[in-house]
Amino acid sequence: MKHITQSGRSMVETIGVLAVMGVLTIGGIAGYNYGINKHRANQVLQDIRLIYQETKYPNTVRQILETEEFPDMELDTQSSYEYSFTFPSLDDFIYDSTSETTPNLISVNVSGVSKTACDILLKTKPEYVLMLKANGQSTWNCTQDENELSYIFEITSDSLEYGTCSVCTGEHCFDDDLNCPEGEYCYNDTCSKCAHGYTENTSGVCQSCNFTRRTDLTQENCHRCGDMMFGHDPSAGEATNCYSCNNVYLRTTQEYCQRCIDKDENVMFLGIDCINCKTRFFHTQNTTKENCFKCAEIKGQNGTQYSENVIWNEKMGSYGGLCVSCYDYGAVANDDKTECVCPNGKFWGLLGGWWVDIPRCFSCEDTETHPSTINACNQCPNRYYKKYSDANIQCILCPEGQIKSADGKSCVDKPAE
Repeated sequence: MKHITQSGRSMVETIGVLAVMGVLTIGGIAGYNYGINKHRANQVLQDIRLIYQETKYPNTVRQILETEEFPDMELDTQSSYEYSFTFPSLDDFIYDSTSETTPNLISVNVSGVSKTACDILLKTKPEYVLMLKANGQSTWNCTQDENELSYIFEITSDSLEYGTCSVCTGEHCFDDDLNCPEGEYCYNDTCSKCAHGYTENTSGVCQSCNFTRRTDLTQENCHRCGDMMFGHDPSAGEATNCYSCNNVYLRTTQEYCQRCIDKDENVMFLGIDCINCKTRFFHTQNTTKENCFKCAEIKGQNGTQYSENVIWNEKMGSYGGLCVSCYDYGAVANDDKTECVCPNGKFWGLLGGWWVDIPRCFSCEDTETHPSTINACNQCPNRYYKKYSDANIQCILCPEGQIKSADGKSCVDKPAE
């Protein structure tokens, strides 16, 4: 009988091979995962650097101070790999002890960071980051599956007085690429002849923004002053000027009016007019019934008589109605707010001279003769009307001791008491 022998691997050898393969596989997976987390960490560092670089611009700092939000970044902005960036409000800012009003540090938080990526980031703190915390603690290790990192760095290297910039004479101003010539100022990241709070007129002279109306400014120079807008006053002709938002009734555009709306909730854009309801009212057909009464209520909240004396006259105006302040005519609104009427002891008349076409309520005791109507003049027992033509009826005060005749066309002596 012939025996055949065959060589092969023993069970021990097979298990050894499998063990080696397992170690290599596990090591490969671990290396792959580390590589992924390293890439994610690098992405976070790149985003943080972009944010840091953006805060070096005066406009950015100004927007942080004015809006308490980081510009061009929505709160809880979703970043790469489902990480989330947040920018705490000014209440959470770290303040320089030498400054009473200007925060010079900002915290940018990154949440949802895995433990491995978090550990990598803790070991790679950029030089410009003054402080790096994990889950609110200064530590070298991340202890949670999902962690929040806080990057804290300066938002400006110099003292910043609410967005203004000092003279850039032989030095940089918040931007290494900006170095203004001697005698010029940094303004909105550019070099300018006029400093913040000043604007250049058509003669090339820098003048303060502290004015109500300027006729010598371009649109661009007008808008350098934050509370100014470009437009023209309908009562002063068609010339376009630069006006203050504090006392505005202008024919302008929605874009220009929005500058004042953003600064004062009492400003409204009504068709083609920009109105500050708190300081002025309006007689306009360029609005709606809703906005007419809304603007009137703003007036009423400030203790004036406008709220109760505004009407919407659907029979007047070419845009479906006219918004009228009866108070401006010495009149009162009727019960349904559709018509202005004169109270007892007054009559409707027209202002004389150049303003003959503007009606208002006059006292029955007014010594002047006013153009009127027969019915309006008859409201006064001591005035008579004289009709020169259908378009020219004068309401005349009777002499002392006389009253209007029964037909209303002359005066007669008062009857004996």
